[in-house]
Amino acid sequence: MSTTTTKTRRRAAKRTVLPRKRTGNIYGNTDAVFDYWLERLQTSERELDELGRRHEWIEKNSMSYRGDELRHYGHWTLAEGIRDGRGRTRMVLVNGDRYFGGGSFGNSTAMRTVQAGHTARRTGEGFPTLNVPFSALRVAGIERSSIRILEALDESWSVTLRRVPASVVEQDLATPLAQHSWARYRAEEDGTITTRDERAGYAADVRWTLERDGSDYLVPQFRHWLGEALFSAVVIASQGTRHYRRRAKFLSAFDHNEAGVIYFLAELPRTEAQTVEEAFDALAPIEVKQALAAGLAVERQGDIFAIPTSLTTRELKARARKQTITRYEHTGDEVQTHGIMYNRATHEYEQGELHRPVTQPIWERVEHEVSSTRMRELLGTNHVATEQILTTDGDTYARGFLRHRPPNRQADHHMVKLGDAKTWYRIMRNTVPLATTTTTRSGRFDVVRQSGSSRAWTLGGQVD
Repeated sequence: MSTTTTKTRRRAAKRTVLPRKRTGNIYGNTDAVFDYWLERLQTSERELDELGRRHEWIEKNSMSYRGDELRHYGHWTLAEGIRDGRGRTRMVLVNGDRYFGGGSFGNSTAMRTVQAGHTARRTGEGFPTLNVPFSALRVAGIERSSIRILEALDESWSVTLRRVPASVVEQDLATPLAQHSWARYRAEEDGTITTRDERAGYAADVRWTLERDGSDYLVPQFRHWLGEALFSAVVIASQGTRHYRRRAKFLSAFDHNEAGVIYFLAELPRTEAQTVEEAFDALAPIEVKQALAAGLAVERQGDIFAIPTSLTTRELKARARKQTITRYEHTGDEVQTHGIMYNRATHEYEQGELHRPVTQPIWERVEHEVSSTRMRELLGTNHVATEQILTTDGDTYARGFLRHRPPNRQADHHMVKLGDAKTWYRIMRNTVPLATTTTTRSGRFDVVRQSGSSRAWTLGGQVD
């Protein structure tokens, strides 16, 4: 071995903080995997090559990492380090998908995901972290290594109290598992009952004291919310036989107009937006901004904006473009005579005496040209209105109620009443670019659906 190689290995060995066994595996329990993964992220690819750990694969119980990708149960990616051209970690992507698989005695996958984010931000200034569902990135055709964070807001928690019968809590305390530190309920020396506060992650065993209300305990239910973010990324797209790459900006956020707070990932039009607030503003057409500035009560349901007008039904129908609709109608009658009889002895049909004529109605699809339609899709989306009119100049007007009717699933958005349900509203779609095809990813752990023909996707409640 040359002197240069020896010196290189000695320098690499000095940089190693955490020891490893002779077999290459690590010391410590399952949580130690996070420490070794963080050490790897803080090491450049050149140094990893010197140490012979470029493709290191470490596994300890349910936790493992292969390269820069941190996993739970071997298959579920919790987070991934993204390196720059010099081989140094520049950011960490945390998977925002919610895992619904069964658990065991250890910590849940959702909490391991939170722990991964805490680990990435643990030392010094920490790595820039983006929490976004990986399933949405796959459907959008986004190349993960190309992501550049423009703004990423902090994650948050919400806590709601639910009533749990005291008998259920006391039964859990009576089991041997309740003696473990990770148990949900624990009886303290002062006689109180506590549960682990999941918001604290795993930096400390912080407990929440349960309040007693009659025959029930008030048990907290913690909900983790990934931070909204604006980022740019390279999209791998195809048109016919031609494949190409382009860079676009994306908004990863929640629709705060809904009681359920729905997650969405949307591609933005060409915009100078550099913050999440500016990205939200870029989704609204200029006409909507002008209406809001004028003090009009603009309604919104998902992709659709509705601007109130003073136009009458007569004025709109005078400008209406004829639309063709089809419906079943009674177009006539047909006289039938039944002369076939069933012979029970031979079990065969035979020609018998003609019965009296029977008149049967004929129903057929008939096309009609109308000025207004009811409950039809608005601007190529999954939203419909009670009544709508398309004008010759290309505008769409609606009145009544807005409803969300996606195919083969429940609606994401609640019904919206347009004013007094008699006023006509001008309907406009948001500025999200249109896609040539719609995509849906259906898997065991995630279901991502495209919003109509827009370059926007939703996961419903299946997001952390």
